[in-house]
Amino acid sequence: MPGRTLPGRARLAAASLAACFLVAATAPAAAADSRATATPTATPTATPTATATPTPTPTPTPTPTPTATATPTPTPTATATPTATPTPTATPPAIWTPTLTPGDPAPHEPTPFRPPPRALPPVSPSPSLAPVLESPERPEAVTPPQRPAVVIRTIIGLALLVALAYAAAHPAVVRWERRIRVSQLVAAGLPFIALGMIARAPPFGVLSDDVLAQLAPVLRLGLGWIGFIVGFRLDARELSGTDERAVASAALLSSLPFAAVVAGAAAVLLPAGPLAERLRDPVFLRDALVLGTAASMTAATVPHLLPARTPPAAVAVLGRIVRLEEIAGILGLALVAAYFRPQGDAVTWRLPGTAWLMLTAGAGTLLGLVVLVLLRRARSGPEFSVLTLGSVAFSSGLAGYLHLSSVVVCFVAGVILANFPGAHQARFRAVLDLLERPVYLVLLVILGALWPTGSVTGWLLIPVFVGARVLGRWAGVRMATRLGVLDLDAGARRVVTVAPVGSLAIAIVVNAQLLYPGGSIADAVVAVVGGALATEALVHAVRRGRRAPAPEPRSEPTP
Repeated sequence: MPGRTLPGRARLAAASLAACFLVAATAPAAAADSRATATPTATPTATPTATATPTPTPTPTPTPTPTATATPTPTPTATATPTATPTPTATPPAIWTPTLTPGDPAPHEPTPFRPPPRALPPVSPSPSLAPVLESPERPEAVTPPQRPAVVIRTIIGLALLVALAYAAAHPAVVRWERRIRVSQLVAAGLPFIALGMIARAPPFGVLSDDVLAQLAPVLRLGLGWIGFIVGFRLDARELSGTDERAVASAALLSSLPFAAVVAGAAAVLLPAGPLAERLRDPVFLRDALVLGTAASMTAATVPHLLPARTPPAAVAVLGRIVRLEEIAGILGLALVAAYFRPQGDAVTWRLPGTAWLMLTAGAGTLLGLVVLVLLRRARSGPEFSVLTLGSVAFSSGLAGYLHLSSVVVCFVAGVILANFPGAHQARFRAVLDLLERPVYLVLLVILGALWPTGSVTGWLLIPVFVGARVLGRWAGVRMATRLGVLDLDAGARRVVTVAPVGSLAIAIVVNAQLLYPGGSIADAVVAVVGGALATEALVHAVRRGRRAPAPEPRSEPTP
């Protein structure tokens, strides 16, 4: 519009648009010039063929005439090239095409191939190894007359399993478990693992591949529940009195078993090939780190397994050591999940490992704050219970959808809830204690159904896991005693040496199987679950000679 000046940004946009139109308009001309400059270089070589082709034209008159007419066509261009002298001057600005001699290398010669860095194999869930991740491609053939019986059998079987899990959490069962002084993995966990195996067997078929695929949210709910329980136990006010002796004892009792189990697993899990290549194999490193992290865990019931004559101060110190070991286990799982990301089409985001670690911590913090706001607004008891169950399910499901560790995300959210004061803490702890055992036992049923009984490597890893862990804990207890950072008598030291692994160790390997379905991670699950059962039997054998009743604990934690 005349009489008005455009602002600076508008003038800049108009100039840019004009430049784009100018480039678009000159692009065809430049392309034509490049084609015109390319044709003279080919015409001198074609002219001798044109002089040779007219000689056979008298004999095959029909066929060579097209070639003769086709070959003289470039001659006008060849004759026109001397007159069109400006074309050579316009050639250099358009494009430079180097003339090649027979000895020169081709310009499109490929660059030397550099192998990419070794990464984890792509995600490819196999129903035989991890059927809980997705439904099998070929579902089981069930005829229409059999469908009502299959549905009724599945519903009744699942209802019975849930009822048994709820009955195992009865106070009478808990009192009987304390009387015989064994942890819940032997008192109730081992039967439920066996029930899962039986329910998966073909004669029953209650937990088939299709049913297990639909129960995947329940498995993640159990992992998230364990993460919330472990995180809610981490109260900063209770850990504020932790001295350097407890920190040094926790470092020794967690690092030495970790190193021993990793070294022992290397003898079984290392692939074939040169040693340097085998040690850099990401699959081996991932599995060894998962096994070592699970081996560094200790059951929360260990302070209550000490002899009755143990001083209360020593029991309290050992409880703080167990909390510090749980923090180390959560940190190890977070590092493995962040820096050993699976590859393939199933993973959409491509971020560095540190970014995944920050995303995991941020997601747990955000979910913890959201759950805190919801729980503070809840009034009645049933409403609070429903909100608690829904919060755990939502947090674990969101972590699974983002391919993050459900245990780590829910642990961070539990820490947020434990360290923000309010009336919600007592009610939240009551709901966690009420549903802790049923959820955990249902998790063990699914784990028993997923147990790969044909894994030879997993069965070989069980004695390696147990022996290396006990050896590492023996070295840690001995070194801590010599340094004066662990003050326990001989009986208490034996209990700490053969201390069982808890539910957090099982949750770590199960969460790793969900993050890396298929492959050798199932062997780690067999080793840790079988090692948990073996260590429970071992600690029970060590304590069999002492008949003095243990003091009644204030609350029964998850092992």
